[in-house]
Amino acid sequence: MKHFPKFITITQRVNKLYQLKAHPVCEKYSITQAEFDILAFLRNNPEFDTAKDICEIRMLKKSIVSQSIDKLVKKNYIEKSYDKNDRRLLHLHIMPEAEPCVFEI
Repeated sequence: MKHFPKFITITQRVNKLYQLKAHPVCEKYSITQAEFDILAFLRNNPEFDTAKDICEIRMLKKSIVSQSIDKLVKKNYIEKSYDKNDRRLLHLHIMPEAEPCVFEI
């Protein structure tokens, strides 16, 4: 238990560094931190391509993920497609227009 405060401090510092590194990319491509996180997640985890996956694995709020996905769709950075076996599932795919941004991410 005595190492727990150190773990928390290190985790907070890593998170802060991640946000600092993301900031220039977010500004350059006019995306939010949440949109950045979603694009990075989809690129790095192609087998997890639903909003539910993003919420559960990245521990982001459903409302933030939903709003961010809508913005990314409007920017033509991602597209949605229905699952062939279950029409309730929407899969997310990175579009070619997002490649320069995703490359920098």
